[in-house]
Amino acid sequence: MRRRQPKQLLQEAMTHFEVVGDYGSGDLSDQKTIDAICMRLSAGIEALSGLGDADRAALFGDVWHEMW
Repeated sequence: MRRRQPKQLLQEAMTHFEVVGDYGSGDLSDQKTIDAICMRLSAGIEALSGLGDADRAALFGDVWHEMW
């Protein structure tokens, strides 16, 4: 499997995080909405995990291990 470029991974993550923002501005009393937010947030973090160590360190410093 070919490793994706950092720009592609960041775009994928941002797409997920933008959807989180959209869902978050809606009705948060609906469990399905909360579940969808959790899934998109997880998918965005998963995309970021594909970045190389140096890129993650540049973006997140020492806090990456707290997210992953």
